[in-house]
Amino acid sequence: MTNKAQPNRKNGSTAKTVKSPAGSFELNTPRDHAGTFEPQLVKKHQTHLTDELERKIIALFSLGTSYQDIRMHIEDLYGIHVSNGIR
Repeated sequence: MTNKAQPNRKNGSTAKTVKSPAGSFELNTPRDHAGTFEPQLVKKHQTHLTDELERKIIALFSLGTSYQDIRMHIEDLYGIHVSNGIR
């Protein structure tokens, strides 16, 4: 019997509180079995938003941009998919 390596798979998510000058919010970050997933916008162990990203999000909100449009804008800027948080 040969020992085949199992493919890496999703393994739930981890909640953390992220702080910004506008207030705190809870973020659920996906996990994988191998522990190799690296978040792109809010990195592992990061608890404060970067100034650049925070300024962009606040500017979009101040212009009356919807959550969906902000999600799409971040996806365009960074080339990654961001959940809109609706379950």
